[in-house]
Amino acid sequence: MLRIILLFSCFLAIADQLRAQDFSFGILTNEDLTTEKYSLDSISDAVVLREYGRTAFQFDDSKGEITLVFTHHKRVKIFNKEGVDHANIVIPLYKDGNRKEYIEDIKAVTINLKGKTKETLLDSKKIYTENYSKYLDLTKFTMPDIQDGSIIEFSYRLVSPRLYNFKTWEFQDRIPKLYSEYEAIIPATYNYNVVLRGTLKLSEQKSSLLREGFRLPGWPIDCSRMIYIMKNVPAFIEEDHMTAASNFKSAVYFELADVYLRSGSRHSYTKEWKNVDKELLLAKELGGQMKQRDEFKRLLPDLLKQTHDELSKAKAVYHFVNRHAQFMNTVHSADLSKVVFSLKEEP
Repeated sequence: MLRIILLFSCFLAIADQLRAQDFSFGILTNEDLTTEKYSLDSISDAVVLREYGRTAFQFDDSKGEITLVFTHHKRVKIFNKEGVDHANIVIPLYKDGNRKEYIEDIKAVTINLKGKTKETLLDSKKIYTENYSKYLDLTKFTMPDIQDGSIIEFSYRLVSPRLYNFKTWEFQDRIPKLYSEYEAIIPATYNYNVVLRGTLKLSEQKSSLLREGFRLPGWPIDCSRMIYIMKNVPAFIEEDHMTAASNFKSAVYFELADVYLRSGSRHSYTKEWKNVDKELLLAKELGGQMKQRDEFKRLLPDLLKQTHDELSKAKAVYHFVNRHAQFMNTVHSADLSKVVFSLKEEP
């Protein structure tokens, strides 16, 4: 009996190590209750108390396709009315024809601690999706009953068919974060280049092997499990003349390099420079133009008929090329022959 108990205890210990480190929904810690102002950023109107994200592969039996499932759980404390904007939640959903991302299992609650603790759940009828563009939808909702000192908490699952776009995790945001954790579970058949951008360093990084962590019909596949943790993250301040804030925020990015197929072959997505060079040379828009010969030879007699020496010939060619370049800046889609004809007609 003792041996059975010990074996069961070992099983629980192993399971606990493999279990996602998500935090309990709606159960506040003493730190959540006592945090008034973030010590490293006392001017912020809100702070992320805790945040957890997880992306894993999933095989959809009903559709017979592989999807990415991203889980997001976030808890924020709003200090004053200036921080109310952080109660407006916007989740982007990308789409391409019939291939669309979608949201499921949205949970959201506002907890007010003044006097008697009061919890206000989000009404599901207040969640709506906006058709923002041909390639993007926006799911939006506003947390209810926001007051000074409110703690808001929400979680959801996002299902995506875009395997190339493994979810980026931004550790930095407009407000500071006390704790941010991201878990990535990737089958051994998928190879991603992982890049950490930004100036901040990870507080902790873990990796482990999940035996048969992903399964296709009749094909169990081992997975790598990677955990990235950053603590006491300062708010990201966007500066003037900054090209794109996303290029400077501390975040972890995943770029699909190659996929190993069941047949044993490999399909590469991230190419070496020599492959890029070859594709550009074969492309009609670039390589095809570079291979053309004597394109302007027929124009030279008219172009040079009023020149008398080498210097005047060089000037005539220079001015022609200069006018051609300026004209192309404003007529990107024009046919080359029409552009040349127009230039010939210029005085």
